[in-house]
Amino acid sequence: GAGVCYGPHRAGQHPAGAQPTRAQLAEDLRLMAPHWRLLRMYGARGSAQTVAELIHQQHPDLRLMVGAWIAPEATPADMQANQAELQTAIDLAKRFPDVVSAVSVGNETQVSWSAHKVAPDVLIGYLRQARPGTTVPVTTADDFRFWLTPESKGIADEVDFITLHAYAMWNGQSLDNALAFTQQQYAAVAAQHPGI
Repeated sequence: GAGVCYGPHRAGQHPAGAQPTRAQLAEDLRLMAPHWRLLRMYGARGSAQTVAELIHQQHPDLRLMVGAWIAPEATPADMQANQAELQTAIDLAKRFPDVVSAVSVGNETQVSWSAHKVAPDVLIGYLRQARPGTTVPVTTADDFRFWLTPESKGIADEVDFITLHAYAMWNGQSLDNALAFTQQQYAAVAAQHPGI
């Protein structure tokens, strides 16, 4: 069914700062549940656990693709944060097998314009670490431009499916052309990586 990316933060809240309350998350889920079957969250720590709990308790038809936010490994603290993200995502998939449908390791870590670019071998290491830790499919999310490069093959070989970003608006497409643009990018990536 239809899915939507969900960033739960409101004014004054931030992934590294103040988090939404349980009541705010419950309100969001009440609003989204009638319209969506899948929610995608970018990070595992913070609100994701509460969202998984609320879905489990109140919204049995919703599923969650939980993300593990992976940052560049510039410092030992970055490496620890990446490990914590990955382990939390794996733990959520184990704890809520009826809710978590996939684990997405990293978000736009490979595309050239990324503000949090990660070396491909580092991302592959995290993908390989996630696989034996969970029974749900493992993926990574990136822009269609990356998935069309020859360099993407090594990462595509490590995932169960490709999570593709093809934002029509950010690529200067009008509303009238948005669907055709998205379909073109999907077809191009599918041709580049058949069977994934």
